[in-house]
Amino acid sequence: MKDYFVSAASYYARYRPFYPEPLIQDVVDFFILTKNDRVIDIGSGTGQLAIQMAKYVEEVLAVEPDADMIAEGRKLCRKHGIDNIKWKQAAAEKLDASIGTFKIATFGASFHWMEQERILSFLDSVIESEGGVAIAGSQSVWLPTEDWEEVVKQMIQKYLGEERRAGTGKFKQAAKTDERFEDLLNKSLFSLFEERQYKHKREKTIDEIIGRIYSTSFANPAVLGEKKEAFENELRNELNRLNPQGLFEKTENYYLFLAKRP
Repeated sequence: MKDYFVSAASYYARYRPFYPEPLIQDVVDFFILTKNDRVIDIGSGTGQLAIQMAKYVEEVLAVEPDADMIAEGRKLCRKHGIDNIKWKQAAAEKLDASIGTFKIATFGASFHWMEQERILSFLDSVIESEGGVAIAGSQSVWLPTEDWEEVVKQMIQKYLGEERRAGTGKFKQAAKTDERFEDLLNKSLFSLFEERQYKHKREKTIDEIIGRIYSTSFANPAVLGEKKEAFENELRNELNRLNPQGLFEKTENYYLFLAKRP
């Protein structure tokens, strides 16, 4: 993922939330995962989804191209007492059959960064016959649903421009395709799929809101550069003005695609 998340790893580990447990349980139930199974989590970041899956299976291989993300992911594993995750530093497109076979492949807010058709085709060679693919994610702050999120988005645009960034470039150029996941799965070998939606209400502090922004490809500290201090000060002031108590509710909208071979 090139330089999209340079400087974001520590914020990613601390401020990216774990997925709602009903979503995880649906993955486990749909694929009938057991302690005899292996999972490959691709584009693992600091391993939030991998950690959640690791509790249900024998082993998770967490694949992540960024060394800083892996370092933070190992710390997060130790914090949560997880010892059955193996880490591999690699881009998804560089994987080959030497990694072995798995019951399922998971993607947590990472699939859009990859050459999706190529990855789905490759996975056919390493996913067991009764297995499949689980693609999960949540709605971006770039699509605000709360008043305070609109304030955050406007502040990002004030300091970084109207168009969504991705590291030193633009998101539209960084994302590998604008095809819907439904369409990509339909024409893949994993064309038997279900889509599920989840809502999870959280309460966030200003520190958590800013930390979450710093974990993104579009407004991490490296992207903000010398504007970071002014950005943070002004955003804090605006959020405090909106709610002097400094607490903000958010109903997170999560999606999950569960896909098998026909």
